[in-house]
Amino acid sequence: MKYSECDLHELEFSLRYMAVRSARVARKLRGRTKNIPKNRPDGTPEPLTDGDLESHRCFVREFHELPEGFGCVGEEEDLRIECTFEDAEVRITFDAVDGTKVYAADYVFGSTVMIALVVNDQVVAAYIADINSGDVFGYGPSTSEVRRWRDFDVARAGGEPLSTEFPGSLKDQPILLRNEREDYPPRVAAIARSTKHSGGIFSRYVSCDSGVSIGLSMVQLLCGHVGALVMASKRWSPWDDTPLIGLAKAMGMVFLRPISDGTTLEEFEPPLVEEVAPRDYVIFVVHRSSAAALQEGYAAAVL
Repeated sequence: MKYSECDLHELEFSLRYMAVRSARVARKLRGRTKNIPKNRPDGTPEPLTDGDLESHRCFVREFHELPEGFGCVGEEEDLRIECTFEDAEVRITFDAVDGTKVYAADYVFGSTVMIALVVNDQVVAAYIADINSGDVFGYGPSTSEVRRWRDFDVARAGGEPLSTEFPGSLKDQPILLRNEREDYPPRVAAIARSTKHSGGIFSRYVSCDSGVSIGLSMVQLLCGHVGALVMASKRWSPWDDTPLIGLAKAMGMVFLRPISDGTTLEEFEPPLVEEVAPRDYVIFVVHRSSAAALQEGYAAAVL
């Protein structure tokens, strides 16, 4: 079979439906989950619950309802299925529960299901489903317009388009850090200070527990609640980063990283990895219209 023979509107609905079905499964188990021992490849412990696994297995069942040919990679149970389409390299990435740490603790916020569709190294669809609120954010593959659905109501038509108009000045916006400010290199910490302090270029900084879903941090940026998102050096993964890259690009965001001179942020193309890979640098995500101001502020930061 060929990917070009697929009905993109049907595929778009199926991807949203898969995210929602899995999120509903995870929500039903929230507060009643059992922790399951799991280690990362480097031997360090990684949170895992039976809620993760049930959400994952729900996705797998739905995945097998798709036309034959799609590839797939998922975080749990070493899920990897090779693409067999004749005319394109296509894979779906899936994260059954992102934010397992807060999910296992039965927080009323902070965990999501994330799914993305990659066709010939382009993210043509991505969805983030909030397990707790029922909000779903995403786009494609029939359109690049990012929309929001509420209460898991992902009808074939509808959803609210996210505004693509962002505030023009970083000094009027907060910056979101995925860790405490003191955990970042000095220059990053310096620009995250309020403009009331020397070197600060944002109105203030807000930080979140690194156990909270990275998808929800990206949603805050896409909705204009913060002016920039900063992620500490960690790793690249297909299930975490692929949907974020797709959504960010669809909303006009760019990715920046420090270079070796210590004062310059360069724009770069984030990789769409198929396996977990190391990342030894901090990442900034910001709307393209504010990228120059961020680069200037970073270069001039008072340490």
